[in-house]
Amino acid sequence: QNEEDLRLILETIPHIAYRADSRGKLMYYNRNFYEYTGLSEKETTGEGWRPAVHPMHRDNVHSRWTDSINSGKQFDISFMLRRNADGMYRWHLARASALRNDKGEISQWVGTLTDIHEQKVFSEKLEAMVNDRTERLNKSNILLAQKNLELEQTNKELESLNYVASHDLQEPLRKIRTFINMIREKGNEERNSLYFEKIDISAKRMSQLIQDVLTYSRLASNTEQYQDVNLNEILASVLQDYELAIEEKNAKINADKLPKVKAIPLQMNQLFSNLISNALKYSAENPEIKITYSVERGYNVRDFNGQNIEQQYAEIRFQDNGIGFEDKYSKQIFKLFQRLHGRTEYMGTGIGLSICKKITDQHNGYIRAESEPGKGALFVVNLPL
Repeated sequence: QNEEDLRLILETIPHIAYRADSRGKLMYYNRNFYEYTGLSEKETTGEGWRPAVHPMHRDNVHSRWTDSINSGKQFDISFMLRRNADGMYRWHLARASALRNDKGEISQWVGTLTDIHEQKVFSEKLEAMVNDRTERLNKSNILLAQKNLELEQTNKELESLNYVASHDLQEPLRKIRTFINMIREKGNEERNSLYFEKIDISAKRMSQLIQDVLTYSRLASNTEQYQDVNLNEILASVLQDYELAIEEKNAKINADKLPKVKAIPLQMNQLFSNLISNALKYSAENPEIKITYSVERGYNVRDFNGQNIEQQYAEIRFQDNGIGFEDKYSKQIFKLFQRLHGRTEYMGTGIGLSICKKITDQHNGYIRAESEPGKGALFVVNLPL
């Protein structure tokens, strides 16, 4: 009577139902299964259920079913089942529980298959929407963090520009006014000549300072397009600009063949010009400048940010035999208006290397310096290839 009652229940429920013996061999499906799959009783003998299950799920269903039979734990899995009416695979939730006798031994398994296709598809769409939203939020947060860093950097630069406006630009202006007053009060032909010379020097310094500040500020808003730039041509152009200084100092310049890079030509010219100019300026007698080139992976680049470690970089090294500097200043020299020597020793505004740093940053590259007093300086530039 119990057997008949169970069969009656399984035939009348609105789900696919099935039964298996204690060893897991399927011995019964209700009519909903045959109507849904289009299979016959003869076809479902043994593992005849397999053709109805999506090919990519069959092995997993068999494995989970075997685990439940061996452990006695409830069978619970979702997979796609083929609907005979239109050939569509739809998601179903399969569950089966063991029925036990008075001794606690498993006598048979009874299970159901419930169509959950709409819920599954909705859940996947919802998950995709959540993941998409999360990804966009993460990108927004990263972008916001980058903007905050840029804003912080801009504020620091504004502080430096404020300093130069209130101090560095005021100093030559103050000297000009002082010498003009001295001409008025104590002027004579001999002294006036000296005062005019000092006024000219101060005016030139002020002009150079203004020009360097303008150059630096324009880098942030540069709208020029990146293009293939032959660095050999850039170097040749810069050396031609410094032809007189090279001859006057009897300088020797040896350079490897350099690569082409995606860059802004004018900025590459400024970068090479500042580095060559520095090497000539801070040199002893008979300066020698060696420019070497090699290719390095990202993981070999010092100060590398860790992104795309396989990225190749052109490493260009500018080595001179000049006066050098203490290595503890190797990062300080790239900051705005940082000078290691007095203006009476070496002319300059303290902006040249800041321009170099700004240019390499904008090209997703790197620049660093190494030196020892009296042993020259090494500037290493890494530009992505």
